[in-house]
Amino acid sequence: MSSLSEASCLLSNHFADNPSFRELIQQFIENQTRDEDDMKRYQSFYGEIADYRLPEHCDILVDTTSRVPQESAQIILDELLNKHSKWLNS
Repeated sequence: MSSLSEASCLLSNHFADNPSFRELIQQFIENQTRDEDDMKRYQSFYGEIADYRLPEHCDILVDTTSRVPQESAQIILDELLNKHSKWLNS
C-alpha cells in the first residue's frame, strides 16, 4: 500500500456493510489529517525542530490507559499545583 487512504479504502470495502467500522475508519483518517496539520502549525511557530509529540517536549506525561478521566485530571492538577504553580500565578 502506498498511502493511508488506500489502506482505509481496502478495509472499508472489505467491511462495507458495517456502518460502525466505516465511521471508525473515517475518524481515523480525520485524526491523521489533524495531526499533520498540527505539526505544520507547530513548525510554523518554532521552525523545523524535533517532533513536538516526543516526551522530552512535554511538561506533564500521564498514562491514561487504565485511568478514568477524573483520575487523569486530578493527576494533572496536582502536578500543576506542585511543580508548575508559577503558570497559575501569571
